[in-house]
Amino acid sequence: MLVVALFVGGAALWSWANRPPICDDANVTSERFGYCITAPDGWEVAEIGDQLPADQLFRPGGATTLMIQAIDTRRDLRAFADDVRRSQTDSGLHVERIRPLTVAGVDALKWDATLGASGDITARTVVFARDGVAWRLQFADATDAFDRSVGDLDRMLGTWQFR
Repeated sequence: MLVVALFVGGAALWSWANRPPICDDANVTSERFGYCITAPDGWEVAEIGDQLPADQLFRPGGATTLMIQAIDTRRDLRAFADDVRRSQTDSGLHVERIRPLTVAGVDALKWDATLGASGDITARTVVFARDGVAWRLQFADATDAFDRSVGDLDRMLGTWQFR
C-alpha cells in the first residue's frame, strides 16, 4: 500500500513539474492587466505606454483593433455589463442582445454594436470577471470586414490565460 501511495504521489508531482508554465506559448503578455494571449499572425501591440487605461492590439493597414481593460470593480458580471452597455448607448452605439460564453473557465458575456446611424464600424464587446476584477475587451473593425475578422477575436479568447 505504501508503494502504491508513493508511486501515485510521485506521478502527480512529475506531472505537475512537467506542465508548461503559464503564458510560455503566448505572444502577448500584460503584466498591467494580468493576462496573456496568443494573437494571430499579423497582429501587433500598440506602444501606448501608460497614457491610456488599456492595452491595444491592431492589424496594420486596416481598421481592426482590440482594446483590453481590467478594472477592480467588485461588481458582479451582469452589473458590469449593464454599465458598459449604458456607456456605449450614451456614446451613440446601437447595441445588440447579450450572449453568454466562457473565457478561460469563467463566465463571460458578449454583444455586438454598431456606431450610430452610419453603421461604418462594428464592435464586439466581451466582458468577464474573476476575483473582483472585470475585464472588458472591445474588438472593432469596418462593418463590411467585421464578419471576416471577428474570428481572430475568437481565436485570441481561446488562448486567454490569467496570470
